[in-house]
Amino acid sequence: MAGGPETNEAEIETSPPSYEESKPMPGTYPLLQQPGPVTRGNPYRESEQRCSLMFGFCPDPSDLTLNQDWAAVLMVKCRDVPCLMREGFYWDGANVIREEGYIDCDFTYALCRQDGKRWAGTRHYFLKDLQQPLRWVATIQVFALNPRTIYQFDLNQLSRERSMQWATAIHQSSEHLIYHWHHCSPAERFNAIYDNMPMEGWWPWPRKN
Repeated sequence: MAGGPETNEAEIETSPPSYEESKPMPGTYPLLQQPGPVTRGNPYRESEQRCSLMFGFCPDPSDLTLNQDWAAVLMVKCRDVPCLMREGFYWDGANVIREEGYIDCDFTYALCRQDGKRWAGTRHYFLKDLQQPLRWVATIQVFALNPRTIYQFDLNQLSRERSMQWATAIHQSSEHLIYHWHHCSPAERFNAIYDNMPMEGWWPWPRKN
């Protein structure tokens, strides 16, 4: 940045940005920014924690049949879910471990369609927190009817406001359900930890506005 302190190339490669500096606009995915440093290994697969947060996406969140072109699920392994509730859950292009992405036909976590059609393939993305030690690691799986959609999928299509359909969280120790939100069921939304406390980032509810 013009007028700021100089930073050598070695620091850029070895030092991740601070959490405050890396926060994107809540519920957005500015993929056009430069990717993070090259990463070796897959912290999501290496983590022995259970998935504790899940977010579901599709083009039309009001369509419960999921008879749509694509659907996606974001699965997060987190050491402290209440911490992410208090501080906000943020991620963007810098969190994506691009070297670990791939495409296959693994439908283990595929969201079910009601029209009987089969998804053509699955695209896998892996993400990690920018803080050290890592507070969370995650994977995104995208399922689509058309292989071309898989090959050219744009993560900008994942949006808290436009395409998120549901979100759920369990306590990482007890595995009890502590959070639930669905686009189509306002009466069934709850946060068993912080009730109506507004939350930031990718949490869909409650919000300040």
